[in-house]
Amino acid sequence: MPNWLRALLCCGNPKKRAIAFAGAPATTTAPGHGDGVSLPAMSDGGPGPSTPRARGPVMAHDPGSAMMRAYHRDDARPAIFECDAAGDRPTHARVTMLPFTHPYDYDGSLQDRLALLGECLDSAALLGARDDAGTLPIVLAPEAFLSKQDGRALTDEEHRHAFERIAEYSKEHPGVLIIPGTCYFATRTQAFNVVPVFYGGALQCVYCKRWPGGNERLEERGWGTLYPDASRDTRALFRLRGLLFATEVCNDYRRNHVLRFYDKHVKDSAEYADVEGVDVHILPSLGVLPETDWLSTYADKAEGATEEQRVIKFTHSRARQGGYFLHCDAGASGEGRPDADQIKNTKCTIYRREDDDADHTGYTKIGLDIEPVSGLMSFDPFPFPG
Repeated sequence: MPNWLRALLCCGNPKKRAIAFAGAPATTTAPGHGDGVSLPAMSDGGPGPSTPRARGPVMAHDPGSAMMRAYHRDDARPAIFECDAAGDRPTHARVTMLPFTHPYDYDGSLQDRLALLGECLDSAALLGARDDAGTLPIVLAPEAFLSKQDGRALTDEEHRHAFERIAEYSKEHPGVLIIPGTCYFATRTQAFNVVPVFYGGALQCVYCKRWPGGNERLEERGWGTLYPDASRDTRALFRLRGLLFATEVCNDYRRNHVLRFYDKHVKDSAEYADVEGVDVHILPSLGVLPETDWLSTYADKAEGATEEQRVIKFTHSRARQGGYFLHCDAGASGEGRPDADQIKNTKCTIYRREDDDADHTGYTKIGLDIEPVSGLMSFDPFPFPG
């Protein structure tokens, strides 16, 4: 167990956590559900600037024409999901991220990871104990944090158990916006990789990853882009306490899902005429680094396909001027790569869009404090745009 994890476990309240890491019970697995998906299949990969992919007929990581597409013309859901979260609009945010790296830090069972999340929430509460009432605490984990060892998919039963457990954590910390990375799970007919959003003791909404990377799907199962509980499904944007958030996952950013969704359903809509962009754009990922990542070509010519390769950076973001881009990645540590320092410095990051930026090219990285006690990445409170 890494030293930072030992320190983290020591700083929490042991009475609040029913399961310790040592001797945690094994996760129950229903036969025939979620077996055989290894961690490399979870990674969305992506070359660095020095090794762009050459053009070819069909890229290995491209989901291809058989996958469900991101949009449905007859979709009656609103473009912006309204969360059931009362309260005044916060003036500031304190963001705490979990720098979890597959498989270098800790690749424990689902029970272990849920216990780790609980300890992180306790530590984040201590870090923000002196914040004023107008500061919204946000806890963010990376893609595939809620999965089995080696990135295997959870069963539907396990995913529901995980959500129930996190809802209990949310009751303990009702004022914290909890986004525990993504949950990778499978039903009998479909595989999902979803971003759950918890606040006020309840699951508020869920975003389903649109574009899987590599072989990120289960044999003989389709890829699910509509959460089984459709009443909680958000297509890309959600509003909570007067703040507008956008969320997508890893390969979705390459396919510019939020950009296309916002431009198609929100930008010129009379219903959302007062929306000037999102306050916070959230991206949990496993191998996508916007500062250095290349946008590959896609032979299918479907949504997000491009004929030219280019560095993405923040051109796919739809943060408003003065808004923020939150990125939490669980990719490889970068050890042995020439851009290892760059990878290390972009795994848990926040960028602010400049007030006069006209084309999403002016984003500035916000400094952070790495707390020596917890090992978490904690950012000092920063103001939301007015």
